[in-house]
Amino acid sequence: MATAAGDADGQWVMDEEGQTEEIQKERFHIRFQYLRSEKTVEKCFIDKLPPHIKPIDRCKIWKGFDAAYGDYNVTFEQNFQTTGLACIEEEVHNTWFANKPPTEEMAWLEILRKKRSYSESAKSKQELSFNPDLVTGGSMTSPVTFVCHWELAEMQEVFVKFQFDTSKLTIEKIHAFVLEVSFDALHETVFVQKADQKVMILMTLKSGPKIYNAGKNSKRLTAKDIGYHDIGRLNSYCIDLDAEIESLEVEQLLSRLICIGFRVAYIKLQIKPPELKSDVLLPDNFELTYAWQCVTTIGFKVTDHLTFEVTKYIEYLFRKEASLMIQVFYSLAIELIEKPFFHFKNELDLMKKRTLKNFDHDLPPHYSMVARMVLTPTRSLFLPKEPMFQNRIVREYGEDFFIRVVFRDEDFEKISTVQSDAVENILERMKTFFKDGFQIQTRHYEFLGCSNSQLREHSFWFFHPHDDITSENIRNSSGELSTERCVASYVSRFGLCFSSTKKTVDVDKGCVQYTDDVQNDKYCFTDGIGRISTKLAEKVSNELNISPVPSAFQIRFGGCKGVVAQDPTLGDDADVLVIRKSMHKFKSDSNNLEILEETRPGRLHLNRQVITLLSGLGIPDHVFIHLQEKMLIDLAEMLLYDEMALPVLLESAVNVDFNLLANKGISLVQEPFFRSLLLAIYHHRITNLMKRTRIQIPLDKGRIMMGTTDETKTLKSGEVFIRYSQQTTRPGKNVITYEGPVVVTKNPCFHEGDVRVFIATNVPELSHMIDCIVFPQKGTRPHPDEMSGSDLDGDMYFVCWDQNLCKFQNQKPMDFPKAEKKQLSRKVNSHDVIDFLADYIRYDKLGLIANAHLVHADSNENGIFSDECHRLAEMHSDAVDFPKTGKIPKIDDDLRPKSYPDFMMKRDKQIYPSTKIIGKLYRLCRSLSRMQKQSGLKQQSDVDKHLVLPDINAKTLSYARIQRDQYSSKIVEVLDMYGISNECEAITGLVQSVKSVKGCLKDEKFQVGQIVKDKICLIQKKTREIFFDEFGGESNVSKKDEHVLRKASAWYKVTYMNEKETYRHIRSFPWIVADILVLLKRSHCKPRLNRYETFLTEYYRLSQTNRDVRDKILNFMCTNVKTLLRSILTKDDELIIIGLELCGLMKSQNNLNIAIPGLKLKMITEALKEQGIKKADKPIRDPCHYVTNNENAYARFVLDARIIKLSKVMKTHLSEKLMSYKPVVQFLLDVLQDVFPIDSDSFVFSDLIAIMI
Repeated sequence: MATAAGDADGQWVMDEEGQTEEIQKERFHIRFQYLRSEKTVEKCFIDKLPPHIKPIDRCKIWKGFDAAYGDYNVTFEQNFQTTGLACIEEEVHNTWFANKPPTEEMAWLEILRKKRSYSESAKSKQELSFNPDLVTGGSMTSPVTFVCHWELAEMQEVFVKFQFDTSKLTIEKIHAFVLEVSFDALHETVFVQKADQKVMILMTLKSGPKIYNAGKNSKRLTAKDIGYHDIGRLNSYCIDLDAEIESLEVEQLLSRLICIGFRVAYIKLQIKPPELKSDVLLPDNFELTYAWQCVTTIGFKVTDHLTFEVTKYIEYLFRKEASLMIQVFYSLAIELIEKPFFHFKNELDLMKKRTLKNFDHDLPPHYSMVARMVLTPTRSLFLPKEPMFQNRIVREYGEDFFIRVVFRDEDFEKISTVQSDAVENILERMKTFFKDGFQIQTRHYEFLGCSNSQLREHSFWFFHPHDDITSENIRNSSGELSTERCVASYVSRFGLCFSSTKKTVDVDKGCVQYTDDVQNDKYCFTDGIGRISTKLAEKVSNELNISPVPSAFQIRFGGCKGVVAQDPTLGDDADVLVIRKSMHKFKSDSNNLEILEETRPGRLHLNRQVITLLSGLGIPDHVFIHLQEKMLIDLAEMLLYDEMALPVLLESAVNVDFNLLANKGISLVQEPFFRSLLLAIYHHRITNLMKRTRIQIPLDKGRIMMGTTDETKTLKSGEVFIRYSQQTTRPGKNVITYEGPVVVTKNPCFHEGDVRVFIATNVPELSHMIDCIVFPQKGTRPHPDEMSGSDLDGDMYFVCWDQNLCKFQNQKPMDFPKAEKKQLSRKVNSHDVIDFLADYIRYDKLGLIANAHLVHADSNENGIFSDECHRLAEMHSDAVDFPKTGKIPKIDDDLRPKSYPDFMMKRDKQIYPSTKIIGKLYRLCRSLSRMQKQSGLKQQSDVDKHLVLPDINAKTLSYARIQRDQYSSKIVEVLDMYGISNECEAITGLVQSVKSVKGCLKDEKFQVGQIVKDKICLIQKKTREIFFDEFGGESNVSKKDEHVLRKASAWYKVTYMNEKETYRHIRSFPWIVADILVLLKRSHCKPRLNRYETFLTEYYRLSQTNRDVRDKILNFMCTNVKTLLRSILTKDDELIIIGLELCGLMKSQNNLNIAIPGLKLKMITEALKEQGIKKADKPIRDPCHYVTNNENAYARFVLDARIIKLSKVMKTHLSEKLMSYKPVVQFLLDVLQDVFPIDSDSFVFSDLIAIMI
């Protein structure tokens, strides 16, 4: 009897002729969703199944939850077992649909088999192609209802292809067009109906299909080009297939989809034509109209619900509760935009109910609520207003009449193509849209402008003219731009007004000095930098609420841009602003000193570009591997030990006093909320490590720093000045002046000359320049210009003094000649600007060039020194300058990669395993990531009973729940606005992913993170005020007051002990009053033996003074042992370090105890002897050898199996607990070393003996 593949168990039975044969069994899972009643399953399904299919355990039933559509809200799941392996799907399907009652019209049936149950062909990457009878597009309005809006019915002319090698679905109409959808753009459930010799497969989309010309040129098309303007409003496609002709291929398709992660739901599909709809009568209220458009522009999946009854209900809500409905519609749009289907009226009522509980919408300083629209080749999607950083124009004219328009592809990613002419049609649509503008109610919006960074994001500002203020008026009043004849420069200069800035102080004309730059015949040494007096810098800092006063600020001032650095020679009692000629771009009457950034201590990270260049320049692989391993160890210890978690949480700048909590006995690694913060940090850093090779440099080895210049003219060429704050969390405190070699570069960097070694020297006159790098004003060429053609107008520099990264020779820097600007013979107008923007998008190849450089540096034998890499470095420089010059950058065909290294994770491209350093680092990190996914980093949820007071009355708890729910709803509103998965990402600002439909790019996640973090800080500040309101305010009551303590305890209790009540498990709520919770903790904790604790802690600190030095010595010795014994070691041999080195406790001597269980002593001794290694004569049994040049340090090869076992036990079971007792163990260890004779084995193993004691 044939055996089916997969998860089958065999059982031997005797047949009628007395022969034995194996009966195969398989377990599988059945799930029903959208049932009215669970009883239907038992009556109409389980009782009707063939005898060889039987349930094997109790069913599970859920009501409500996500799978609910009105009264159809039951989910039923159960495990089954069968002996009829070949036809599970067919038998189960037929049993259900033959007996399903009419009352269960919405039901889904899923048959879940383990992936190994499917044959190997189900895992094939081969394309599956179908010639369907019909392809229709429309919307899903219920779990089983499809409203058809568009048909492709020409027989033999339509083909549907599932391309499993590139993860794409295409629908092609021969000689006309191709619709292309990535598998990632499909919702996870594929719907299947089998009936009447037909199979219908229905898929719902998260984003619209890209449209291509069906010819060889594969040019992109718009909705207009295919003759159906509403194609962008479709979210579902239904494919009708002939079951008799293509049944085997259909089964293979469904099996393959399941094996790559899709779910298949069998349904009875109801197909309907669209109904005639009556438009909703909108009141004369622009905000309400806009909010409603945010809902309706989602597509047919919304508007197909607008029956006469629903329309009248909405009009009633408009009249009755207009102000409330604005927020309801904003929230509804966010909720519905990514759902495949929904019950519209139920969703509306639920959102209305939730919104009633919401409270005010205050904004953090320097933000405005601005409308946002995403424009794609086939649709215009309005999005709810969201907080955005202010700029000069928005501050001056008010945010009410502005909309930010983001131009994106159908998948909400940037428009990008290798062939520039392939996007001609969709750019023409964009240009027409920009030139014509668009209408919302009675308002007409017209194109205004964008900043340089917004241009890189393909993001633009539109404005509604009103009260005689037009876009042209705004451009003219922003400054003297009419003389500019280069369109690129015009866009760049007007764009200064759109830079995201913070308004500070107005500077009188008399306080501004204009001066020349420091330059030679060819170069400018002060390009983009000026000076500011100490007094004016203090005023700016006070406006920004920053302390201490930063050394430099990145600014916008009228038509000037750049950096101004503090200069004490300008005097302490005068407001002085010195603007150099290179900073001045155009004349403007604006006199406010606007701030973009200021100098502050910043963490430094390696990235792929820097690693590639340093590796090519000769830095050994083991240096990078060691840095990555150290980062991974630090991350692991952060989750285990409070002392490692504390600095990480402090650095995250969360609005909690972690020092106070740690000192009062709150465990940061065990308390559920703080552990979840740590896990958010951990996952963010691991993700960046794997996807971007973003390796953290230790704080004492480097920083990211703003570039400035030496106004004292003391520094010589080749020298820099570096003075930095010891801790990033305490700027200006414990400042260190570094002297010695330092490696510096500026990202992005592509040429071997972009990374340079300088000598940091001490210049006392520059001691006020902290947390920035100071470059000299002397030499033949400015050092910033040597690195990627950089300047000093705000560029941030990679500054690292890790000596292992400084050991290379500087290469000749690349020359960055200034490109000639394209000039017009007349004034620049708005149409010129729009044409330039379209050209920028067409030729935006920065990403393609960067990726190509990475590939060639990795795959080419000459690496970064290859001709290909040099050409790409020049192309990248041209592409960066395009917004300033208008010179079109081109990427040559021979430089486009044919295959990609594995670390780039291009699953739709040809891949090869990288043998260079980034490939090695990637695979090491990937292995760790896989192990963690298998083991799982579990969230602990232990409630601290010390924080829960007994007998809290019901009224206090009831008020606590109300306040908890209000707080939670505000946090969830912020999370949903951006599609952020949990509160911890938002609170830390480390956003992993945002809602794709918002058109936010990967680089924008940092901006989103900062916006969200600031918004949540404000919510928490307001919530804290609410806590103290009943006591007359925080300043009018003691925090030790019994009522205050009881209220804080109630907040904790309703958050942690009633988590089922809370929406999305928002755990930060009680920690808004963390300073009160610690008082509860302290009152329950037993007093400590402070005198002994202080003594032991200090003893331990002193004992660890030279730990780093000893650590390096031992690691070096261990590496040497591996090298010396490489001729006799096999891959299976294990090197075991004996003792407490693993736990950060070192013995006073610099000796290595090591065991190699697989090798015999004689083999070790002979191998070392052949290498010329001397034996150390020691009065102990085990052999000792000098494996380094240091004759005070030796390696001891441990033979005693008991000692090896004890060390292993310590490593496996005691290491974590040991961390809590470090001071005590260190004290015992040192005592034992004094007690035991120096020639005894007990002395050698005193660390392990200390544990046993």
